[in-house]
Order: sequence, then C-alpha cells, then structure tokens
Amino acid sequence: MISPEKSEEYFDNFAWAVPLAFADVLGTCRFERGDTLYNTKKAYERTWGEAINHIAYSIQVKSPSRTTVARTEGKEKSVFTTNWEQKVIFDLTDYMKNKTREITTTQGRLYTLLWRGDLKYLEEKTDAPPVPTLASGILKDIKKAASYFRRTVAKGIKHGVMFLMPYDRSLLLYRTKFAKVRVGLEKVKTTTEIATLKEAGFISETRFAPTVKIVCFCVDGIPVSEMNEILKNALYSQPKNKKSETKQFGIHRHGHLEIL
Repeated sequence: MISPEKSEEYFDNFAWAVPLAFADVLGTCRFERGDTLYNTKKAYERTWGEAINHIAYSIQVKSPSRTTVARTEGKEKSVFTTNWEQKVIFDLTDYMKNKTREITTTQGRLYTLLWRGDLKYLEEKTDAPPVPTLASGILKDIKKAASYFRRTVAKGIKHGVMFLMPYDRSLLLYRTKFAKVRVGLEKVKTTTEIATLKEAGFISETRFAPTVKIVCFCVDGIPVSEMNEILKNALYSQPKNKKSETKQFGIHRHGHLEIL
C-alpha cells in the first residue's frame, strides 16, 4: 500500500525507469519523436559520467512525430488500443556492446518492453503482446478489494464508509476523478490510500496495465447517504443528451461504496 501523498518520480511496476513525465505517453500508448528512456533510474539521477557506468540500454524515439492530439483524447480504451498497434521507430543503444541499432516495431511492443524488461518483445517472430486491460476493466470486480482495505486502512473504524475507485496515474480521467473526490471530502475525516492490484488480492492482476491501481477513501463517522451525496457532487456529469439519458447518479459506474 502506498500513500497518495508520497512523492514519486517514476511509475512502479515497470522494469525500465519510466519517469512520471511520461504519464500521458503511457496513458495513450503513444511514444513520439524525442522521447528518451533508460533502463535504470541512475540515468536520470546522476551526472552522465557516473550514470554511464550503470546504463545497460537506452531508447530514443525517432517516429512518429510529436503531436498533442492523441495524448489529450478522453476516450481511455479506444485511444490506447488503437495506438497499441501503431508503428514506432527508435534507436536502441546497447552500452555494454557500444552499439546502436534502429528498431521498427509497434507501440505495444515498446510499451511491453518497458513493462516486462525483455528485449524479446521487440522480435517480430514472437507473438504480439496482448493489449492489457485498463482501469475501467476492474470496476466489475473492484469490491473484491474491500476485504483488503478493511484489514488495512479501515482497521478500527466501526461507524463509517469506504469508497473504492479504479486509479491510474497515467490517465487524466482518473487523475481528475481522484482530485475531485479528495476535494469533496476535505471537510470530513478521511484516510486515503492506494494499493496495487497484487496487494489488493487480484490473482489475475498481470492482465491489467501496470499503471492500474485501486484507491480507497475511508471516512469515519459519516452516514452512507452523506457520502453518496459527496461522491455525486464530485463525480456526476450532466448527460449531453438529456432526452435519452437519466439524471440518476449511479455510483457503480465509478466504484464501490461499502458501509463499515
């Protein structure tokens, strides 16, 4: 379990060092010209003279060209999935052999290399890595994590509620939801914690993108009706088509609310 207050500089669950500055890149699975990545954090934290002794590989993307359109799209699933199959060209430098070669592959294979850390994913003769399940895919099973948070963040609380919500720091959608809920809960006693899927007990967590986690907002001494109203104010958006959609707020579309 990690605290959302904890200062982090890299995405965890990646074999390579991927700085938080690459949030939108990971969220849309689109690496662009100029993006440079290293297999170790030391490449970013030390002088080049010191870091060069610890770097095994680096990647410098040459194509596609840089754009702002694909990285700001709001449709989580379609953008990521579409880009997963798109072409990317980059230079891969092997510092042990002092050799650089140009690689042409897919965005998905590059993403998987950074995630898993094995160069075999760049070989076209290997099976193409499957598109991982994104944060929205955990909604239907998110209540399974309730027992974990009851033992941790909710331990000792007898009269309160907790709200579990998918979280992905690489996607603006979830960063925004997280911020809105936190603001909505500012005036009540709240403990907020984020857990990896493995911590939360998801046996099949490996099918999800490595950026997917679960956030728990645990509130002491508040009735469920009040919590529901806070969440509605934070998460509800007026339907664009008022004639075809109801105005009823469905909390199940955002997460799982449980009485303690």
